Amino acid sequence: MYTIALNTFREILRSRFFSITCFFGIVMLFGIILFNILSLDQSQFIVPDFGLSFMEVTGLLIILFLGNRLLSREFEEKTIYLTLLRPISRGKIIFGKFFGFAAILLILVLILSTILMGLMIFFEVPVTLIFGFAILGIFLKWLSLLVIILFFSIFLSGGIATFGTLAAYIVAHSGYALLEYATTHEQAVMASVSRGILFFFPNFQALNFKELIHFSFVPSIHTALVFAFAIGYIVILLGTSYYIFSKKSFDNI
Repeated sequence: MYTIALNTFREILRSRFFSITCFFGIVMLFGIILFNILSLDQSQFIVPDFGLSFMEVTGLLIILFLGNRLLSREFEEKTIYLTLLRPISRGKIIFGKFFGFAAILLILVLILSTILMGLMIFFEVPVTLIFGFAILGIFLKWLSLLVIILFFSIFLSGGIATFGTLAAYIVAHSGYALLEYATTHEQAVMASVSRGILFFFPNFQALNFKELIHFSFVPSIHTALVFAFAIGYIVILLGTSYYIFSKKSFDNI
């Protein structure tokens, strides 16, 4: 498993798309300086809001366009047979690819958050506890999307897996607002359908701590539950992917 994780890490790190996207993300972060000038020095709002949004989008692009290659490319090029010849169980291939990619995302979030923190200090924007929660929320979103695209890649082509993951990202952000609307307006059918759909997706809206960064925030049991549910979703879907992949037939590849 370690070898697969290391190979996955190296493959993504050497990817031209990864390098270009990281460079784009860093440039956009430093572009906050220009946005701040144009906004008449509204640093308290511009720096954290734009910075966290740019961070999230950078990771999203990397996952959507590189995550679909974790398995689907091996299926298409039939290199999966070479992987299966190694003395390792099928299921551990899933873990290796997940943790290899997750290591890349961890490095990415550390680099981007350090740059953003430096910008906040430069513009005298307070770096509070909620900033740390916002960073953790973004990282858990990335890991959730990673395990979703890995799950889809087991039985879907790369393009469809990417589309499905993007749809999951949208639903996980807006689906709960739709459920709240249906419940408030007593739309029973819509509420039931929404609950059925959202059962399979994480609640990304709950992880949007950047919306609270301008308010006084005190961590609570609800905060711990939000992170616990996100981690639980990742573990469950990763375990499901492990099981499905270990039972998958490769006769038709």
